[in-house]
Amino acid sequence: MYRVFVVDDEQEIRKGLVNFFPWNMLGYEVAGQAENGKQAFDFIMKNPDRVDVLFTDIKMPVMSGIELVRQLIQAGIHLKVVLLSAYSDFEYARDGLKMGVVDYILKPTEYNNLIQTFQRLARLLDEERGKSPVVFEDNDNDESALSYHGKLVRSAKQYVKFNYANTSLELTAEHIHLSPSYLSTIFREEAGITFSDYLISQKMENAARMMQDISYKTYEISEQVGYRSSKNFSRTFKKYFGVTPREYRDNHHRVEKNDDHDN
Repeated sequence: MYRVFVVDDEQEIRKGLVNFFPWNMLGYEVAGQAENGKQAFDFIMKNPDRVDVLFTDIKMPVMSGIELVRQLIQAGIHLKVVLLSAYSDFEYARDGLKMGVVDYILKPTEYNNLIQTFQRLARLLDEERGKSPVVFEDNDNDESALSYHGKLVRSAKQYVKFNYANTSLELTAEHIHLSPSYLSTIFREEAGITFSDYLISQKMENAARMMQDISYKTYEISEQVGYRSSKNFSRTFKKYFGVTPREYRDNHHRVEKNDDHDN
């Protein structure tokens, strides 16, 4: 196993990379993580033999990724480095390549790009150290890949569950650091439903729950589940449940009265 150290000042990105990416499948284990270059530098200086690969963001407070690489080189520590950068950081990434950085990955990152980059790096390390290369089968039936996709979709569902009134495919994708098109694809594959339909189901199920409380007016429920137009809300509600909000509420209270009468 090669040991990778992850550095990013954005906690959600860093945790996503550490916890969700299938490092073991590619022959890596996470040696540690840091939120800025200074923390990473201090760790690596104290533990130079515990890190083989540095995966670091470029722009960070306290110490940037480029400065981290520069100081490690000056200290005589030469690691394989992969930079994580936004499009606007290209000049910095080019500086990094001049210092021997193996590759750089643009944000927002996608699963396949990460896989390919670290596959190449593992092969390079194998060649340098005279090891037999790790064989990685990248296909839809791979359990580790499916597990990775499953975790991402689960994270998306959890985010929607608590933010259904204000979120969208784009906002949810941004939250879990994927492109909207990629999230849309893996969501449909893993959940068996489109993201749009899942979001609507969350809105409608919560609307139906609020309908059971007569103190809520229909337009208030419409606003609380994210519809500015009560007409659009009613149209979607009827399409989902087969009845209008008023009919749903009347049916619910009719059933409640019958239950009370039976008791």
